[in-house]
Amino acid sequence: MKVARKGLFVVGVPLIFQVVFVSLLLTLFVQLNAELEQESRARDAIVCASEMMSEMINSTMVGIVFTLSGDRRFMQLFEKDLEKIYALIKNARKLSVDNPAAVARLDRIELYSHQMADVYQRFMLHPELLRDALVGQRFMWAEDPSKKMGDEIRAFINESQSLAEAKLVSRSLSRQRISTTLVVGFIFDVALTAIIAVFFSCGIVVRLNLVCANLDRLKKGEPLDVKLKGDDEIADVDAALYRTTELLAEAETGKREALTVIQQRLQNPLLSTQSIFSEILA
Repeated sequence: MKVARKGLFVVGVPLIFQVVFVSLLLTLFVQLNAELEQESRARDAIVCASEMMSEMINSTMVGIVFTLSGDRRFMQLFEKDLEKIYALIKNARKLSVDNPAAVARLDRIELYSHQMADVYQRFMLHPELLRDALVGQRFMWAEDPSKKMGDEIRAFINESQSLAEAKLVSRSLSRQRISTTLVVGFIFDVALTAIIAVFFSCGIVVRLNLVCANLDRLKKGEPLDVKLKGDDEIADVDAALYRTTELLAEAETGKREALTVIQQRLQNPLLSTQSIFSEILA
């Protein structure tokens, strides 16, 4: 493996882990935010339903008082209460858009509110119907749309409360998962960094130290250490040192041979000259 590839591996592995780790954290945070939003919407829906129940009771009382008294002001109050109920139903439907069962229940609440309005408007136009119903007990509460509407509102509040509590528990679990992910990610990151440091040290630093040691031996004229194996740039440098050593050895051998030849060629004329002088002196 080339040094550049090793460097890319050393940098790329932690980078990939960090990308995966950050993506996982983002997913958990998005899930936590969604659960928090759902819990908040469920609690807001509970508030809307509670106000809806209060307005329904007010409108029922106002309708009965108007029917019995005939005061037109109570009719206006009754109509305002109905408008508030419709507005609260619309708001609660927006808050429960992700819950089909809650939306269906709100549809029934809206239907019963219209039926309740029709009943009390009929009583307002014909007060004697309410008086006869109250006196003769023919007005059965069990069949009154306002009772059905109240039952649906209470059921909606209970379901929203259960949903809010479930999201609260789920949000707590999400926080625990985030904390666990952070701890595990930190430990794994430290371990991965240590492993890569050891890998880099064994794979590159040790080999560079061997090359430096061979270079020192080359300067001192000492034999080089065992030749490094591999096809990376460090092995190429070590191989170049070995070739340099061989070339230096060949140069040294050529130098010695040249000196020997020169010495021999210089020695023969000197011997001839010495023999001539010896004969002359003799």
